[in-house]
Amino acid sequence: MTKKLLFSLGFLLMSSAFSFAQKGRVYVANDFDGINFSLPVELNVSIGSKYEVKAIGTSDDIDWIVIEKNGSSLSIKSKSKFGHHRFDRETKLYVTLPRLENLSLAGSGDIYVKGEVAVNTLRINVAGSGDVTIEKVSVDNFDVNVSGSGNVKISNRSSANSAEYKIAGSGSISSRNVVAKSVEVNIAGSGDVNTYASENLSVKIAGSGNVECLGNPKNVEKVKFGSGSISVK
Repeated sequence: MTKKLLFSLGFLLMSSAFSFAQKGRVYVANDFDGINFSLPVELNVSIGSKYEVKAIGTSDDIDWIVIEKNGSSLSIKSKSKFGHHRFDRETKLYVTLPRLENLSLAGSGDIYVKGEVAVNTLRINVAGSGDVTIEKVSVDNFDVNVSGSGNVKISNRSSANSAEYKIAGSGSISSRNVVAKSVEVNIAGSGDVNTYASENLSVKIAGSGNVECLGNPKNVEKVKFGSGSISVK
């Protein structure tokens, strides 16, 4: 798979409220529908008509950020995979793209997706303690996988034909705003899932996890090993 280091242009932002200058960098990137993010800072994703990628933060932070095109995905990471640089939490990245089909977060960063994600299949992967918040999804298939203590939340009324939610660890998935026909939930550990299913629900829990499902689905399958709980209403 070909990796391409993206060309960038820098700019300087002066802050009157603080006695330091922030550095900005704009990256030239096109034709991607996935994002792989592994920085301990905030990423703001917007669904728009064109592609835009930029970073704003301290000079040291900006210089440590590497953005590459990897197939159909944009990879945003640190120069050092061993974490030698301590990032300022005020550093932020901004990405605009027309379509989002894959979103992966590794580590302790936070991702906010603004706008409606309207695609056939949307896949969300979280590994670590980071959080992903999405305003709205309108999809046929919705897959969310959380490993660790991270959290995924859908803020506004959304829709899906089928949804699959998996947690390994103590993370949470708050998807009660996603009105889905069929939902499958798998939890290994102490994770929590709040969801909505109108027709079919399948839940498997190994551990002390908890599932709460709204929508009063017609067909319900429950398998539980441990002290977890399943509530359907």
